[in-house]
Amino acid sequence: MEHEPSERAELDEIAHKLAHVGGAIMRMHGHGHPKVEQSLRGLNLVLKVLATEGDQMSPGDLAQKCGLTDARIANILRVLEERGLVCRSQQVHDKRRVMVSLTEEGRAEVEGSIERMRAFTVGFLEELGLDDARELLRILTRTVEIMRRRRDEGRAATPVDVEAGEGRA
Repeated sequence: MEHEPSERAELDEIAHKLAHVGGAIMRMHGHGHPKVEQSLRGLNLVLKVLATEGDQMSPGDLAQKCGLTDARIANILRVLEERGLVCRSQQVHDKRRVMVSLTEEGRAEVEGSIERMRAFTVGFLEELGLDDARELLRILTRTVEIMRRRRDEGRAATPVDVEAGEGRA
């Protein structure tokens, strides 16, 4: 199914917005990045956090941002370093403190991953159709608004909140 360039551009913009809305939903659901147990997803999560949260992070900060244990983050960093995607360096003023940063190959990996996800999402939205894609974005954006309002009011915003006994249902 071939689309007009203006439709394709709008689908691309909707895909971009859906990524942000989906991220907001995941953060509301997991109070940060979702905890990741699978090896491959943990690797990608660490790369994306490094790409979005700053040039350098300590392993402890990375573990906290990703919702991973210190042992798990150590294993992930070892694998990523072996693959040439991250490097560790000692701080100049405190040799005991290690910082982790992306290599150029790591940045390229993150950018490629983002582009593959964007292309997939745009293709999916093309099959869904422009009107339904707009409606999907509208509904998901409204969902985030409701979740935020409920959280601000001290009410359960996600099933995780209900299971944890947080807020009122």
